[in-house]
Parts: sequence; structure tokens; C-alpha cells
Amino acid sequence: MVSYFGFIRYTQLILYADLCNMLRWVFTIVLAGISFGQVNAQIHFWVRLAGSENDAEETLDDNSIDLTSSDLEMCKELNIWPIPDEDQVMGVRFNNINIPKNAQIDSAYIRFTVDETNTDPATILIYGEAVSNAQQFYSLPANISSRQKTISSASWYVPGWGNSDNSGADQETPQLKNIVQEITSRPGWVAGNSMVFLFEGTGTRVAHACDGDAAKAAELHIHFSSGVGVSEEQTFEWDMYPNPANDFVRIVSDLDEPAELVILDLSGKEMVREQFSGQNDIDITSLSSGIYLVQVSTESKTATHKLIKQ
Repeated sequence: MVSYFGFIRYTQLILYADLCNMLRWVFTIVLAGISFGQVNAQIHFWVRLAGSENDAEETLDDNSIDLTSSDLEMCKELNIWPIPDEDQVMGVRFNNINIPKNAQIDSAYIRFTVDETNTDPATILIYGEAVSNAQQFYSLPANISSRQKTISSASWYVPGWGNSDNSGADQETPQLKNIVQEITSRPGWVAGNSMVFLFEGTGTRVAHACDGDAAKAAELHIHFSSGVGVSEEQTFEWDMYPNPANDFVRIVSDLDEPAELVILDLSGKEMVREQFSGQNDIDITSLSSGIYLVQVSTESKTATHKLIKQ
């Protein structure tokens, strides 16, 4: 016959064993969560506008383009009487967007810096340009309004901008992740491409432009992740010389796994594709003078550099 105290002791042992099993299960789940978080690590990419050709305004009355303004009006330029105010659209182009094709875009926004204060109501509609690799702005009629817009867009009911040089939450656009996702999912998208955003609407907000104060030009911020494990280890170093080049370019890397080399023009058109063996001499005599993107990729790593063909 089991004593009363023996029974109690036996029950305690059973409960202790159950508790240990439960803790082991919880610990396993926690480890799995940590592992999953590492595989899907989020990366914060940001870049600032640079160069007169990368921000522009278009006056809608005559579709003229201004590439050298010291500020950017979104989207009505207020003039001194008797000169009438002017409705306009604006475009900004960010370069070297180092985001892999089909990466998961978790968040995206543009942050401006105030150039002139204005608290009147302003509503702005934001689109991306629906191309894989956006071209710079040119002084050609309608060079902003004629660009093809993305299906995705974002409405920005802009708070008042009360103090010059502010650059905070009130100067950040709403979420642009759907726009960025649409562009980076296009067939011709590769890491290193450029991206244009188009602004139209009512009211006035005035931000610093590249030609006014380059250090206060707009910034594009993108947070992204990938189910295959995007991390710093996914990129690698490789050299390309000479650059600029005339007839051939040599590309070398210490990669110890199969890779593919692709050269694309700035529209995303493929010009050269071949297997990469760690050191390749590429004949570029057939390429026209200009800027190209050279991408070396393995199953898990990608790195892109610009090539200048003289």
C-alpha cells in the first residue's frame, strides 16, 4: 500500500516532469523564433538626393522644366502679385537603390527638410515612375508629367511646416512601400537601379533642393527583408578594371561558387550575360558610350557596380 506522503511525492514528481517538458517546449519555440528572425533580418537602406538632374519641377501652364531651383514646391509656387501663382508637378530621383529584386518591402518613406514655412492646407498625391531603372530629369517639355505612373500611389495630407530646416515626422511622406514593392518587382529591376517619385496636388510645401543646400536634400528610407535571408553576408567584394573602359574590362573576385555575370544598360535592358569563373575579361567594344550596371550573382549573393564605357 502506498502511503499518503508517498502519493504526494509521486504527484510532485509527475508535475515537475510536466513542467520541465513544458519549459523545454517553450525554449524550443523561442529558439525557432530567433532563428526565423535571423533568416528574415530587416535591413534599413537610405540614400540622399544628389545632383541637379535628380530633382525637378514642371510648370503645368507651359510644361517647362526647372532643374536648378534652390527649393522644391509641392505643388503650387506662390508668386508676388501681379505674377500669378503657378500649379506644378515635382519629381525626385534616387540612385543606387541597393535592394534585391523581389525583396519584401516592409516600410518606405521620403523625408524632406523645410525651406519655407507654410501652414495652409496641402494635399499631395505621390506615385512612382513605372520603369525598372528611372532616367534623370531633362529640360524637355513635360519631362515629369509625361512619365508613366505606378498603379500604386499614396495620399499625403501634409501637416503645417512651421519652422525652416525642420526635418522630422511632419516632413515624412506616408507609407510608400507599395510603390517601392511594385518597382522592385518589375522584370528588369536589379540592385543598383534608380527610382523616381512623382508629386502632384494642391497647396504648398517648400523643401530644400539639391541646388539650394545639398546636405538638406530629400532622403529615401526603405526597410526591407527577404525569406531567403538578406544580410550583409549576401553581398561580396569584387573588382572591375579599367573603369572607365574602352575595349574590355576585367572582373575578378575570390568567389568559390558558381556565379553569373550580367551587364545591363540604365533602362534595364540586358546587354551581356555569361557564366562567371572568378576572373572574366569582357569584350565591351559593341557597347555604346555610357553608363552600365554590372551584376555578379550566385544563388544567395548579389553585388552590383557601375561601368562607364568611353
